[in-house]
Amino acid sequence: PRLCYALCLGASPLDSNGLSESQEDQAFVRDRFVLPVRLGGGGFRPTAERVLFLNTPSNVAQQFLATEQTRGLWPSLDPGFGAGSFNAENAATRWAAFYASESRCALVLQSEWSRLQ
Repeated sequence: PRLCYALCLGASPLDSNGLSESQEDQAFVRDRFVLPVRLGGGGFRPTAERVLFLNTPSNVAQQFLATEQTRGLWPSLDPGFGAGSFNAENAATRWAAFYASESRCALVLQSEWSRLQ
């Protein structure tokens, strides 16, 4: 999107260095552009920030849940994530039980993952 905006607008509104050197607040345009439309912004949602959100549950869940190699730090989460879902052989379906739980976190995670793809 950055290249598209730069081509159409002559500059990238997502550039945190600002649109010109004389601009007092260099990040003003970018900050305004990523605000939700209902707040007077451009409504753009950078995917780079989503990646961090999506990567965290994947890293943390492997520590919390029991696998064939570890006891897990929080075994009471097994019903929500599915026992053994983070074992190596379940890599392709490790989130299936969590998504099926339809918890608020599961719905947001699944929605954000779909948007990123």
